[in-house]
Amino acid sequence: MHPDNNLPEMLKKHGERVYFLHLRTTKREADGLSFHEAAHLEGDVDMVAVVKAALDVEKARGVQLPFRPDHGHAILDDQSRKTNPGYP
Repeated sequence: MHPDNNLPEMLKKHGERVYFLHLRTTKREADGLSFHEAAHLEGDVDMVAVVKAALDVEKARGVQLPFRPDHGHAILDDQSRKTNPGYP
């Protein structure tokens, strides 16, 4: 993610064209170019603000936007049943 991107504002501005959300965040490295995936509340993206903006879009449009967090955590029960990789 480019550090100048304001994802909540972008979602508000283009919300009428959003039909599905895939929530994830990254953490930029010290070099400013490299990055890695991060836990949802520990990355450089303000996920709380993104979700609030998504809720505002839903309310304005009168719809529920389907969303999926990135890489759900497997729990012990997931090992004994068929699940989709990364999305138990």
